[in-house]
Amino acid sequence: MVPLLAGLGDQFLFGAVAGRWLTISLLTGAGIGLTLPVQSGAAVASLPPARLALGSAVASSFRQLGAVLGVSIFVAILATSAPAHAVTAYHRAWWVFAALSVASGAVVVIPRLRRST
Repeated sequence: MVPLLAGLGDQFLFGAVAGRWLTISLLTGAGIGLTLPVQSGAAVASLPPARLALGSAVASSFRQLGAVLGVSIFVAILATSAPAHAVTAYHRAWWVFAALSVASGAVVVIPRLRRST
């Protein structure tokens, strides 16, 4: 609620466009800030105490690798299009990321389904 109110206040102070970007940035930051600690905790939850540091390091490394690959794929998809088709390329990039998200979710779920049967 606070990020939304801050964004609405900035719309009056800085104009509609700046307020919209501030609201989106605050909501994105809040989402990332609430997600990363939970992800780090879940990554090491089943490890013995002697392996917590190693598990945390591996989880952080893969998170950073995912960020690097994500930005690289995004730039590669957008850079291959002409400026007139930038919006179409942007939409294509988000569809690629949606497909990769579904695939990564399947990588986690499928082994659990096989174990339960």
